Amino acid sequence: MKKIISITIGIIILLVGGAFFTARTLIYPVKYTSDIKSIAKEYNLDPYLLAALGHFESRFDDKKYEKNSNNGIFRFSDQFATKLAKELNINNFKPENIVDEKTSLKLGAYYVSKHNDKNLDKTIQEWNVKNGDDDKFDRREYAHKYYLPKIEQNMKIFKVLYPELNM
Repeated sequence: MKKIISITIGIIILLVGGAFFTARTLIYPVKYTSDIKSIAKEYNLDPYLLAALGHFESRFDDKKYEKNSNNGIFRFSDQFATKLAKELNINNFKPENIVDEKTSLKLGAYYVSKHNDKNLDKTIQEWNVKNGDDDKFDRREYAHKYYLPKIEQNMKIFKVLYPELNM
């Protein structure tokens, strides 16, 4: 009987560990956790918000730079990334630099911090218009209905999967 209980406990531990590993690496990947944590601290942001935005926008894939496309972790346009870099006094910034994870995280954190008034809904609405408004539909309303629930859900999941992000 003790042997059966030990085997059952071992199988349960393997299943839970496997599910945790699968969730972290395949379903909810977050790269650059130490950079996220330090940059979030620098801009007084919740690191789980940065992780959730990065996951939502790019799933942290390391896509090569494409001219006149949305690039980097946060999928900034060339023009918008250049504008943010100027505001941050980043010297010699070129749009290709946005695919560098630290640069992308810094620009994203800076932009979020400009709109982070502790009202997540408003922050996400401003996030959704980062590359420009669209005359065809209300991007803020779209963000409220579509982005916000996903970002909130991912933040909760990341708190379980990535406790190392907690400040």
